[in-house]
Amino acid sequence: TLVYLTPLLGGYIADASWGRYKTIGVFGTLYLIGVALMTLSAYPNDKTEWLFMFSFFGCVALGAGGIKSNVVTMGGDQFNLDIPDEVEQKERYFNYFYWVINIGALVSYFVLAQMATEPEEFGLWQGWGFFATFGISTGCLLLALTSFFSATG
Repeated sequence: TLVYLTPLLGGYIADASWGRYKTIGVFGTLYLIGVALMTLSAYPNDKTEWLFMFSFFGCVALGAGGIKSNVVTMGGDQFNLDIPDEVEQKERYFNYFYWVINIGALVSYFVLAQMATEPEEFGLWQGWGFFATFGISTGCLLLALTSFFSATG
């Protein structure tokens, strides 16, 4: 899919002109717009398949791919390997990074997928599962981007 090809674009843009921070900011915002539009497209009784297709294959594929190649490397760049304590901290960073990514994937596959397809089991009305699931994803991405931008000096 596109999300596995667009990291090449994100890495190239970060290395050639924008830098990692700006690339993550721009592509992360595009990703957030895409997920928010997916949420709107999943609103029950709305026939907005075109909006879903645009947001998913346009904004989300470009946005997620654009940050994929930069987030982990930007985090690794924060450590000075000449300082022994920071070598250990860098190892911990990568360990925590991959644990959090994989726990998030487990939650999305086992909880959010179930919520999307069987909303009644979560106390939601029939037809509201995808809207709720995409809304949760939008909120999480908004929180992540807010955290990213608030750490700017």
